[in-house]
Amino acid sequence: GSGAFTDMNTKIIANNIPENITLSYFKINKNDSTLSLKGIAATREEFVVLKDNLSKLEFLAAIDFPIQNMLEKENVVFEIKTNFNLEKINLAR
Repeated sequence: GSGAFTDMNTKIIANNIPENITLSYFKINKNDSTLSLKGIAATREEFVVLKDNLSKLEFLAAIDFPIQNMLEKENVVFEIKTNFNLEKINLAR
């Protein structure tokens, strides 16, 4: 069911979030197949690792990373929103 969809994806996403990133908001909206993340990265490098990790996940569509996040060196506050690529999710089951 859709509960398994959420659990599996939450686990995979969580495994791709670096240690020095603190999430203040994490939401998977099954109705419109979106993922929303908000948080703070200790450093820009950590944010780049997060960006790269999430970009490699096939079940996520193109991710919008606001460019101002890349200008901060420390305590990078970010808000990320992306869509699930439903074709890839169906294949993953």
